[in-house]
Amino acid sequence: AGASIIDYSWNWGDGTTETLTLPASAQQFPVTHVYRDDDPTGTALDQVTATITVNDDDTGSATTTAGITVTNAVPSVTASFASGTIDEGQDGVLLIDISDPGADDTFDVEIDWGDRVETLTGLGVGAHSFTNHYRDDGPTTAPQDSYPVRVSVVDDDGGSASAASSVTVKDV
Repeated sequence: AGASIIDYSWNWGDGTTETLTLPASAQQFPVTHVYRDDDPTGTALDQVTATITVNDDDTGSATTTAGITVTNAVPSVTASFASGTIDEGQDGVLLIDISDPGADDTFDVEIDWGDRVETLTGLGVGAHSFTNHYRDDGPTTAPQDSYPVRVSVVDDDGGSASAASSVTVKDV
């Protein structure tokens, strides 16, 4: 009788490993892996080498490798104000949510509040809140003015996204 394969071991080339034990009768099986980042940082794509080792019950083994190109995924961002209308002299609270399949990416964020620009570095995926103080309802004589806000996000590999929102500031 021939040897039976007892396990398959993967080194995905990104610091993660995985071992799968299957019955000898298994002929095909799907295996997937998600690369959390195209490392090193600062590049739009990177090459990694994945290795698989197959072991049998007679202490035999075979190993092979495959080159894989990991491409940076573009982030997405949403922006909205906690309250769409505030009184002059109050803070507007901007809620942003950054998502990216490259879960280990970090982000530089620029918020153009309309009356000033704020730059933040090293943010992660997820929800964040920021405030801006609105002293006056704006340059018009209207009882309220709208302030547009633009959020730009760039991940550590150059992928970018933007979003816009606005807040209405009432004269008091």
